[in-house]
Amino acid sequence: MIEYIRRKCKEFENNFDQDSALDFINFVNKHESELLEFQDEIVKMIQDVSIKNNQEVIVKNDISSDFSSESFQKDLYSKFEFYRNDYNEQEYKKFRKYYQSIKNNLPKPFRSKCNDLRDEIKEVYSNEPLKKQGYKDLEDKNHLNWGGTRSSSRVLNNPLRSTPMFFRRNGSPMDLVDLYKDQAVFIINNGPSFKNVNHSKLKLPGIITYGMNNGAQLFRPNLWSCLDDPTRFLESIWSDPTIMKIVPMAHFEKPIWNKKLDNYSEKLVGDFSNVVGYRRNEKFDENIWLFEDTVNWGNHGNLGGGRSVLIAILRICHLLGFRRIYLLGCDFEMSEDKKYWFDEQRTQGAINNNNNSYKIMTDYFERLKPKFSEEGFEVYNLNPLSGLKTFEFKNFDEMIEKERIDNSESTHGMYVNRKDGDKHD
Repeated sequence: MIEYIRRKCKEFENNFDQDSALDFINFVNKHESELLEFQDEIVKMIQDVSIKNNQEVIVKNDISSDFSSESFQKDLYSKFEFYRNDYNEQEYKKFRKYYQSIKNNLPKPFRSKCNDLRDEIKEVYSNEPLKKQGYKDLEDKNHLNWGGTRSSSRVLNNPLRSTPMFFRRNGSPMDLVDLYKDQAVFIINNGPSFKNVNHSKLKLPGIITYGMNNGAQLFRPNLWSCLDDPTRFLESIWSDPTIMKIVPMAHFEKPIWNKKLDNYSEKLVGDFSNVVGYRRNEKFDENIWLFEDTVNWGNHGNLGGGRSVLIAILRICHLLGFRRIYLLGCDFEMSEDKKYWFDEQRTQGAINNNNNSYKIMTDYFERLKPKFSEEGFEVYNLNPLSGLKTFEFKNFDEMIEKERIDNSESTHGMYVNRKDGDKHD
């Protein structure tokens, strides 16, 4: 058998064919137990063929089946990220076939992570719809511990409470509706302009903040959400019990990333404290957006795309009872030198995708604005230079003064008996 393998490698050196090479790798993997003593030689031969033919095939560890190695997983995942940002249909099809040939050998948590990114690429670039029911994420729990039916994106009869909206990891409902009835919240959108905001004022009594993504590393909000894969967000955020983390239910059973170890954490999202789940959909309809029985975060790729964590956060804020929303760092413009207020890199493809999303989201907000007005849901933008012009601009310092609580009163004389008209001397 080893002679056959040597002969095939020689053939590939002179006449390389991607599909045949992948079939060959599958053959070798299938017979790995018979080839253990030759595995180093086989790996080197395939690497040499790959380099000679300028192929981007990941061959190291294929034959030895060391699919759990950190370097292999990092290389594989980086390929998915590359094609998400710089899609080439022909090259991606080759890579996807390769992934299909090895995925069953991958550790389950890592395979789940790769599958999520594969599905994301499919949503954005493919005309084939994912197997989703009514554009709702079926991973957001098909079984829930309440007597209702599966999410249908229908308008609720009793808009805010007739269907549970928030859940624990085990599917039990949590009634958080109107928890912050008629209050204000400052949403931190992570644009560079947030650097210019006096962060200390956001810690004053009565000021509630809602963060998103990795912006919570440097500024700890009261509430926080993400929508991308949990491994994209720092463990220090997941670990912080002072932050209520409101995320899609599908995240509960996903691993996070331990940056110190450069590997998966042993903990899943559901293992951390103060984590709340919700169900989402991806079919935007401004006419039912405020009252449908799942949380919308924009449109599926087959419907035009344009999804964002900000869209979901606004709906969650309405459910929680907030009625005055202040947007901070809502720049709605990204460039090579203006990405986020924290350190992060973006490819030109990702920058272009973000700017395109801003245009789509602006259209969503224009359509939602009259619905917000009807319900007394006030949204203000605190960045006068923002690319989002839909909402009225307000002054940050003035809004802080309006919403803060004055706690300067004295505690002296409070511990008295006030029954039967008794008065303090």
